[in-house]
Parts: sequence; structure tokens; C-alpha cells
Amino acid sequence: MRTLAVVVALPLPAAAAASTFEAAMLRSINHARAEHHLRPFIPAKRLNWAARAHSRDMVARGYFAHDSPDGSTPGSRTAAHHYRWRSFGEAIAWADGTFANPALIVAAWLASPPHRRVLLGGYRNAGIGCVDGAPEPSFPPAVTCTLDAASPDR
Repeated sequence: MRTLAVVVALPLPAAAAASTFEAAMLRSINHARAEHHLRPFIPAKRLNWAARAHSRDMVARGYFAHDSPDGSTPGSRTAAHHYRWRSFGEAIAWADGTFANPALIVAAWLASPPHRRVLLGGYRNAGIGCVDGAPEPSFPPAVTCTLDAASPDR
């Protein structure tokens, strides 16, 4: 699977700013879902935790991938945060400069067929985790984001 590196820079200072950035991303995603007559994603705290942990790990360890260097996968990370899922999808992005904007990151995901399938898929819940920094240490201030979308196993 190809990943999407979105070179999009507003640093995300505090947790409150990250939360605001993440909420704006969810609004943009749900707007796109509404345009396609899909139900909005319902935020899931455990998915947020998994997504934020993955974004933080990519920045800290300098990689940009769905699978971490130690072998954890999107599904295993989500299960480790105690979200039991039936179906699951993930989108990742990092951006700097004027592209570090929630709507622009979502637009980039929508322009990428594999990421578009996650955003417009039949998933019920979503968690978004954005952190300050880029997985490539030589970049200027940047933001790295993960979207975890899933349907619960009921």
C-alpha cells in the first residue's frame, strides 16, 4: 500500500491546540462524508488515543508508515487501546508550512484513492491524533496526523 506524505506548517503547540486541530479535521472529514450521503464519523476516545500514539511514535522514531519498525500494525495498536473492531482503516499524513491545515490535509487524503476509501468507507467511529513535528527530522515545524477509522465488533 502506498502512503501519502502531505507536505502541509503551523506548529501545534499545546494539547489544546492539537485537540482543536483534530476537531477541525473531523469536521472536514464529516463534511466530505455528508456530501457523499454518508453518516458522520462518531468520535471514539480509544481510537483517538491509538491515533495520537502512532503519530507521536512516527515523529519520535523518524519513520512514516502504517506499520511501525517494531512490527505493530494499525489493527494491533487499536486493539492495544482496547477498541474491539470488526473493520478498520487508517490514513496518515504529515505537513509543514501553509499546508499544515486540517482542511488541506483532508483534501489531500480525499485526492488519494486508498485514503479516500478510508475517509468515505463504511466505518462508524473515528479517532484522529495530531502531534507537533515531522517524521523527517530535517524538516521545519510540521504536524503529523493519523486517522483511525473503524466499526466496532458488537
